[in-house]
Amino acid sequence: MDLILLHACCGPCSIEPLRLLSQTEAKLALVFVNPNIHPQGEYQLRLAALRDYATMVGCTLITAEYQPEQWERAVGVFGGPYPIIPTDDCCQHNLLLRQKRCAACYRLRLSQTADLAVAEGYDTIGTTLTISPYQFTELIIEELKRAAIDHGLKALEDNYQDLFAASSKRSRELGMYNQRYCGCRFSEIEADLERAARKELRKQRRKQMAGTE
Repeated sequence: MDLILLHACCGPCSIEPLRLLSQTEAKLALVFVNPNIHPQGEYQLRLAALRDYATMVGCTLITAEYQPEQWERAVGVFGGPYPIIPTDDCCQHNLLLRQKRCAACYRLRLSQTADLAVAEGYDTIGTTLTISPYQFTELIIEELKRAAIDHGLKALEDNYQDLFAASSKRSRELGMYNQRYCGCRFSEIEADLERAARKELRKQRRKQMAGTE
């Protein structure tokens, strides 16, 4: 029987992966190790939402100490936020720059997850991060495998992206707190910039449509 420690990025993203894994014979626990989340008040909101859900479904939750200074040393050095690039149909970030930053963030959090797995007697690690269509799934799995190999563990390489809509819907039904940005101080600014850029694009389209009438 696998002993799985599942890294949880937040409550909403944990719902469907947890449901799916609970149907197996594995012994399962969640771990909240996310020093990237800024500010501390946001961290507490996300942790509370996950804790309430874990209690509701009867799943063990391990909580790592909140140490944002570790994230600053490992990830903050990559700088940002990166500019938004408006296009005709969407808004894009400079993906190459963001990939470097996000890879370092995944590496930190999943390595710490592996540390806790070893300490608590689990033999397999996974993460709910792969449910999000806004993350770099291949990088997540790459860093998950790296952390597992480095710690003598197995990696649960599941891609939960097909479950994103169902997980989001269920979180709203439960009245669960849903965040408006990924987590770090850079992503908070980037999310605001993207929303503003999308608003401006919609405004421009309305003007164009009005001009053709």
